[in-house]
Amino acid sequence: TVSIVDHLKNSPQIRVITSSLSKSKNWRSYLAQRLIPIRGNINSYEAEAELLTKNFYLNKNARLILADGTDVTHGAYRIIEDKIFHILPKALLILHSVTRYISRNPIHLEIMTANLGLVQTIVDCVLKKKQIPSYLVINGLLGGGFCDEGKYAAFINCYSNSIKKNYYNNAENVFCLGDPRMDNYINNTQNKIINRLNPTITIGTSGFNNLDLISYVAVEFEFMYDILKTFQQLKTSGERFNLIIKVRPNGFLEQYKSFVSEYFPDLTTEIIREVPISKVLLKTDLYISFYSQTLFEASCLSIPVIYFKNDKEYLDAPFDGKSELITVNSVSQLKQAFLDFKNSHSRFNKFLDISVMEKYIGPLDGKNAARNIDFIYGLLNIKSSEVLQ
Repeated sequence: TVSIVDHLKNSPQIRVITSSLSKSKNWRSYLAQRLIPIRGNINSYEAEAELLTKNFYLNKNARLILADGTDVTHGAYRIIEDKIFHILPKALLILHSVTRYISRNPIHLEIMTANLGLVQTIVDCVLKKKQIPSYLVINGLLGGGFCDEGKYAAFINCYSNSIKKNYYNNAENVFCLGDPRMDNYINNTQNKIINRLNPTITIGTSGFNNLDLISYVAVEFEFMYDILKTFQQLKTSGERFNLIIKVRPNGFLEQYKSFVSEYFPDLTTEIIREVPISKVLLKTDLYISFYSQTLFEASCLSIPVIYFKNDKEYLDAPFDGKSELITVNSVSQLKQAFLDFKNSHSRFNKFLDISVMEKYIGPLDGKNAARNIDFIYGLLNIKSSEVLQ
């Protein structure tokens, strides 16, 4: 949403307030951001926190019993106690600071990218209590529809009809306005020449999904092990290629270096984390990843992609194994997909088609940021007329 925020900042009719510092192109604009000030002595909220804790213990009555009859109530409460109680003074400080600021500085619209984060969530709760409308632009492709992330806002941009149908059950307050980030790929796309003789293969790392009980912490290293095992076998058979492992910005860089050094010492691999994926893709001929929006980003640059699914999570299209996206589940299938790539097999063509990608990621016409900005102005105009009345 950087492009949206920058546009709104330049509007003389709008004052932009943020709950945390966001990325900016230069130091001047970075330091010029208006933050909701969080001020006060955290120790002064200890008594109030203790009272909340006491009331919790006095009034708790829910139980959590599994399908087989196992009562895990004690464990569930212990998690709540460990995660919540020690941050109550901090949360109360934030709550009082936000309430005080908003009472003095009326806000007309809240724009979000997630229902996550301590400060952001408290700001959201205060604004909802005051009946301030909210607009949420989802932060990348979401998981299964049984999750609740990205579902708490008055108006939601879900990118595409596929996400609206599968994740939001065609809710009336959900709109398909596209992902502003994808504009960069459409507006700056150049004809990509794919090297199939000695290709550079980028592997986007997998990740543990802590919202899905089927997921597990080691899944990303199992994912990487199977992929590198595949290319070790291909190298032994005489295939030529260059490997790049793109670690997520919050990923385990040093662990991946140790992992490759221990298990695949003969496989030359470049491991990077800080470089943006857009720059990595510029030198990529084949991109392999788990269920990630980066697969679309690569496809928009005419780079063939492979979805390697070694997890057991239940996901919506195009990650359901029934779409145009090439999906493989084993070392042998991945090996065959690589050989098909080398031979320019037509199975890769469908997911390189803009019209196919648009079904899942939304419009790819380079106008997503403009659509979102127009929608925001529409919401502000409605709200402004209500305030004037």
